[in-house]
Parts: sequence; structure tokens; C-alpha cells
Amino acid sequence: EAYTDQVAIYDASIHMELGYYDIAFTALRCGLKYNYANFELYILLGEYYLRNNPNQAYLCFENALFFCQDEEDKRQIKAMMQELRDNYEVTVRNVSFIILSYNLLEYLKMCIDSIRTNVAKEVREVVVVDNASTDGSVEWLEQQTDIVLRRNLTNSGFPKGCNEGIECANCENDLFLLNNDTEVPPNALFWLRMGLYEDEKVGMTGSITNYAGNMQSIRMESSEPEE
Repeated sequence: EAYTDQVAIYDASIHMELGYYDIAFTALRCGLKYNYANFELYILLGEYYLRNNPNQAYLCFENALFFCQDEEDKRQIKAMMQELRDNYEVTVRNVSFIILSYNLLEYLKMCIDSIRTNVAKEVREVVVVDNASTDGSVEWLEQQTDIVLRRNLTNSGFPKGCNEGIECANCENDLFLLNNDTEVPPNALFWLRMGLYEDEKVGMTGSITNYAGNMQSIRMESSEPEE
């Protein structure tokens, strides 16, 4: 019989109650592989992390809230998050995506859409620096009400453009530098933030991709976007 997300919830709940946290964690991992969108798994994962790291626990509850569809369950999750803030020093910040744009409008649209789809609007800010695009990118960006736009009349280059985007971002937020020809898959930001808040000595985390010019690249047999 398949080890489903529901089986994982029962398995993890029982072993956490008994104090067998390593077994519970393994169950949660298996459950998330089966269904990453089950909000109950993140609640249990938050309870697992709460023993040692309130920030990671908070991120788990925040992710549970994102995937939850039931209003009553949402109220309970929000109450859990508030209780965390009341009883612990939670230092989790929101995230500003810094995206540099130069033409490639269709890629930019897919990039922005992936952020809108897979990142809760309550925790995100999207800042786009356009380096004098001529393909309609500026006109499209100006119509978006949830994007902070810096329009450059000349191409300032990639490094300077990124710095200009950082200057436009909310100074209270964490920063996520993102190319405009990428897509943000489900949970990508969640796990990057879990790594970022794992230890106060960690100041930066990086994603992996199928195409990059450094050690962030992984080998993939297919180049199809879905895969």
C-alpha cells in the first residue's frame, strides 16, 4: 500500500507524541514527497522545528497558511503564528525579489507569474529594474500594480542594475536576486528561507538550476520547462 501524505501525518503525529522525532521527521519528508501542498504536514514540521528554532517553525506555519484553503484552519494557523511571535524572538523577514530585465518579455512574464503563483503575496515584494528594453517590457511592467519598477533610460549593466534594484527594495526585507529567464517552482523560496534561518551564522543561501555558470548548476537529461 502506498505511503501517502495522510499516512505520513498519522505516522509523524504518533512518533512526535512518543518523542521519536527523527522517525517523525522521516515520515514528514516522505509525506511531502507524496504531496508538497498538504498544509498539515507543514504544521507538524513546524512543531518539529519549534524545539530548537522558532524561526524555522514560523516559516513552516507560514507555508501551511499558504497551502491551506479552509478559513477556520487558516484562523488556527494564524493564531499559532501569533503565539510564536508572542513567546519567542521571531526574526523572519519578508522577501524582495530583485529582477533585472532587458527585453525577453515573455520570459519575464513567466518569471513573474511563477512568483505570484508560488509565493504568498503577504511575504513578497517584486522589484524589477528595466535596462532600457525595447520589446514592450516597460509598457507591460508599468501596468502591473504589484511590481516596484525602476526604469533605466540606458542599459546600466547587470551588476549595477542589481544594486539599483536593491536600493528600491524595502530595507526591512531579505533580498532574492533572480534572473528574468527563470521560474520559481513551488516551495523553492520556502526551502531557501529554511536554510537562511537555520543558523545565525548563515547569511546567504543559493538555489540550483539546470543552467548556470557556476556550482549552482545541476545536470538534467531534459530541458523541458515542466521537468
